[in-house]
Amino acid sequence: MKHTPIRKSLFTAIAATVTITAGVQTQAEGLMLEEVVVTAQKRTENLQDVAASIAAIGSDALDDNAITSFQDATKMVPGLVMKQGGTNDTSVSLRGVTYDRKSAGSAAVDVYWNGAGYRASSMFTSMFDVERLEVLRGPQGSLQGKTSPAGAIIMHTKAPSFEAIEGQLKTSITDDGDQLSELGINLPLSDTLAVRLATVYNDNNVKGNKSFYTGEEDSNLVKGGRISVAYEPFDDFDAIAVFEQVHNNSKNNTQMAGSYSGTGNDYGGILLTDKVGLKYRQHSADMETEISSLAMNFRGLDKHEITSITSYNSFNLSEQDDRDPTGLIRNDFTTSDVENDAWGFSQELRIASTEGNWWEYTAGIYYSRGGTHARNFVDQDPSPAYLGTEVDVDITKEDFGYFTHNRIDLSEVSELQVGLRYNRSRRDTVASLAVPDFGINIDQNSDRNAVGDAFTGGVKYIRYLSEDIMAYTSLDVSYRPGASTLNPRVSNPNNVHVLSYNEEDTLAFELGFKSTLLEGRMQLNGAFYYQQMDEYQNYFKELSINDAGDSNPASEAITELVGNNDAISMGAELEAMGLISENWRASLLLSYNDLTFADGEIGYCNEGDALQNGGFVNTCDLSGQRVGENPNLNVSASSEYTLPLEQVDVFVRGLYTFSGASYAPNLAVDERKAGAHGVLDLFTGVRSKDREWEVSLWAKNLLDKVAETEMRATYSNGYREVRTIPERSIGANLRYNFSM
Repeated sequence: MKHTPIRKSLFTAIAATVTITAGVQTQAEGLMLEEVVVTAQKRTENLQDVAASIAAIGSDALDDNAITSFQDATKMVPGLVMKQGGTNDTSVSLRGVTYDRKSAGSAAVDVYWNGAGYRASSMFTSMFDVERLEVLRGPQGSLQGKTSPAGAIIMHTKAPSFEAIEGQLKTSITDDGDQLSELGINLPLSDTLAVRLATVYNDNNVKGNKSFYTGEEDSNLVKGGRISVAYEPFDDFDAIAVFEQVHNNSKNNTQMAGSYSGTGNDYGGILLTDKVGLKYRQHSADMETEISSLAMNFRGLDKHEITSITSYNSFNLSEQDDRDPTGLIRNDFTTSDVENDAWGFSQELRIASTEGNWWEYTAGIYYSRGGTHARNFVDQDPSPAYLGTEVDVDITKEDFGYFTHNRIDLSEVSELQVGLRYNRSRRDTVASLAVPDFGINIDQNSDRNAVGDAFTGGVKYIRYLSEDIMAYTSLDVSYRPGASTLNPRVSNPNNVHVLSYNEEDTLAFELGFKSTLLEGRMQLNGAFYYQQMDEYQNYFKELSINDAGDSNPASEAITELVGNNDAISMGAELEAMGLISENWRASLLLSYNDLTFADGEIGYCNEGDALQNGGFVNTCDLSGQRVGENPNLNVSASSEYTLPLEQVDVFVRGLYTFSGASYAPNLAVDERKAGAHGVLDLFTGVRSKDREWEVSLWAKNLLDKVAETEMRATYSNGYREVRTIPERSIGANLRYNFSM
């Protein structure tokens, strides 16, 4: 009899029980891990049957570990790194490949909200009433809306149900005074119409920093709401419309550390534990985001399903900052005022076979169009003279995609998957830089109708070694179009050309396995990959440049530039999770990623003598040098023990995360390394037998570990910006699930 892969089973009934570490499933055959359902490949599948490195975090796991932000979610996905310097200053990394919003290029890790593409800075503002997160590691070149070389993050919010009036109330408080409240309620209005309402209120102190001058602490207030409407007039058709609006108002202080070096004002020795900022004015931001989507599925065709996903989003940001983080100019500040408006529209239409015997296929088209307008008025150099520079940019971008994905059974135990996608992007950029005091107005980077296109996709071979063990190998191709960025530090027309960069091509090989062992009590998954990136779009930080074109050191400035260099990434992921007993579960997740420049690559650096000879920027041999600032090794280990009592269950849960050392290559040798560190979170509480309610106490960073996550250059007065892990936080959660 022909072997039928597990993926062809029906998983609809368990779609709401997704969890990364799983739970206990008592069946006739004994203790088993629950099955995890994902839609990473546009079909509802068991995670163990998807031949790719994917992490899925379900709503139960988010609640259990007090995950209320995307940055906290990285604790459960080793190799995923998210950094947020401010409300709109977001960078995301997977497998060591980083995208920074300020580069103005295409993302290395795309994000999707209910299947629709979204801005990372908007989606990461808050997460509430979430069904699950799916993190897809590796190049995306076939099925996702856009092509990205490192991976994708997909967030699914909870959908309306026709079954009953039910919902969830969550609230938490911390010793820092943070308050979080969430409410989600499901309202079935008829047999064909249901509504779900959700809201969030999150008042927190961000990173807990305070102003040296006023003692004013960081503050962040997020308020938002969502309405979801499901409509199923007949068996062969369903539709879900979702609208969400979130408002975020924040003020924060850039944390500094160091000791006085004899230049400017003396603030004494500042330690990491002081959590002090030296800006005379806090960074403040007011951001409002809206997104709506309409997903429709029609199954009236013979053995086929047609899916349409339409989405529109908007973004508005007003931001003010003091550009002198060092406090060199006491009792004065150098302004940076930003106004940024953006919008985006996307449409995906696809058709998929539903009952293929030996061949299953998906084919479709994707279109997106969006625009952004930003105006930034800044001081060219921090000084009382207040030399103002105004940057104005208007970008419109279109993306087209035509794709197909095919699954072909080669034998009873083997399968071939083939995906192909044609991508075409068009970008209009109109940008100018003005220095009103000098009457200077420069067309810094205008590029009309810049077009890039490429074929991407992948080939995957799958072999079922047994009913419960699957091995696979894949070859994937991805692509990012070229672009151009802006930089107020570059005002000399002779140097504007450095702001443009070339398109990037990615070729990746992956070998992996997935297994369910010990009669379902344990899962062991692994993947090994090698990725070659031609013309990798690297965001070089802490670069010294000389836009004046002279040999005067006073003309030099520190800034960032995007450069193209070939790079090679290789690494491995390992996941082990299991049930030690009916009441004791544990998991160990590991990721090792090594991204380096290829041999013979010449690129931007702070070594060499070009600046001394009047050049714009130094270059040097980057062969074998690490790319970016992310640690190579990341580990996450968790364990939970439940003590069943007569009326309730008492539990203790621990989550330990380890990050290896990271390096900032363009700093002085003695400043480059940020050391490895480990963080322990501990949770304990009591809950009802049916999980209807739960009360818990927790301590994040229980041991109050102090560590820097990346290094920054030391300024002339001896102080430097620092990025640290959050300090210890103690809190209490109350969760109540209700139904009528």
